[in-house]
Amino acid sequence: MLTPAVEARLATLMAHPRFGEAIGYVTREDLALFASLPTSRQWLLKDLYALSLALAAIMLQFLNGQVTTADLSGAATAGTCSANRARGFVEKARALGLISFSPDERIWTIRPLTLNPSLTTTVLDMTKISLRGASMIIPELRDLASQIDVNHGFHQLLAAGAMMSIAGSELFEEEPQITFFTGRVGGGRFLESMTAARSHTPANREKAFALGRSKLAAAMGVSRIHLNRLLADAEERAYVKVQAEGITLSTDCSHAYDHFMARLFEIAFQAATLAGLIPLRA
Repeated sequence: MLTPAVEARLATLMAHPRFGEAIGYVTREDLALFASLPTSRQWLLKDLYALSLALAAIMLQFLNGQVTTADLSGAATAGTCSANRARGFVEKARALGLISFSPDERIWTIRPLTLNPSLTTTVLDMTKISLRGASMIIPELRDLASQIDVNHGFHQLLAAGAMMSIAGSELFEEEPQITFFTGRVGGGRFLESMTAARSHTPANREKAFALGRSKLAAAMGVSRIHLNRLLADAEERAYVKVQAEGITLSTDCSHAYDHFMARLFEIAFQAATLAGLIPLRA
């Protein structure tokens, strides 16, 4: 449950005249980035678990000087997912060339992992997109996206966000409508596709617009069969409406996504402040 102060802060962000423009920018740029990536790197962005584990691997390597499968499993069970899912992430990432093991005799769970630079670059590119969107409504973030890279600011920003999560920041609580999608392969891209199809003028921000299945499946990087299963489950929960002319996101889901994006923007601001990347607000 959000405190009144946090609710008021998020309401202020959502009431900003450029809030709809900021969401539109992030969703369109995220989709364009995803479409431009090879299949191996698209996999990192297809569901919440893969992205969260990639973030954890990058952060642990920065903080500890190295990261092992055991380290990642321990971090996963502390919040993101199960140890088995973390081990599965390492195996899949290794098969795709995104991670490799150091050449020594130790058992594989404690051998240091080498992260392919493309893994880090993918996460950095998504982070910069979010920062640019957030800067449209939070002036303090205006120049940050152009200032951070793998050698400056990026790891500190991730570490600050992780500290906020570990400390139990309520900004990381999500509405059930959002976790339903983000926990499924391609679900995040589904929400972005549906959101990008909406009008983002203040008067029309909560309206839903139809989008065809073939276009959705392609944007999500999944098969139509997978999309059909997702839609059937979502329609059962009244999160979407499936009609002959297309698919529409419910008004409640649309509003929940706006709320989710406001949280993301505020997390970016607070993490940047905590990391010392922007001055403290007077």
